[in-house]
Amino acid sequence: MGFDAVVFDDDFQFSRELHFDNAVHELLFRKLVTEETYPYLGKLKNDKEDIIFMPDDLPDLMQDIVKLETYLAGEKLMSPEVKAKCTGFVEKLKDTCSFAIEKNKSLDFIAGE
Repeated sequence: MGFDAVVFDDDFQFSRELHFDNAVHELLFRKLVTEETYPYLGKLKNDKEDIIFMPDDLPDLMQDIVKLETYLAGEKLMSPEVKAKCTGFVEKLKDTCSFAIEKNKSLDFIAGE
């Protein structure tokens, strides 16, 4: 499975799209991210159904992303290659969320193959 994170424009065309790498999703959302620690980001553990964050939810989602970014920056046990993939993905997710906040649009996580 997996996700594509998308921000739609007013014509329901993709304004911004981010594809989730299955290996990174598996590591982050099966091992590190829990709903207890990351209440908004943790919802993405379930990659079998679409998840939509409305504009009002995005500041809270961004807080979780920044918290995860901070955790990864201090993480010492991951291999450099895995850490680079995870931090690169989290940076792209942060940029996508920032874009949605700036445009006052929802951020949709579309489940797929």
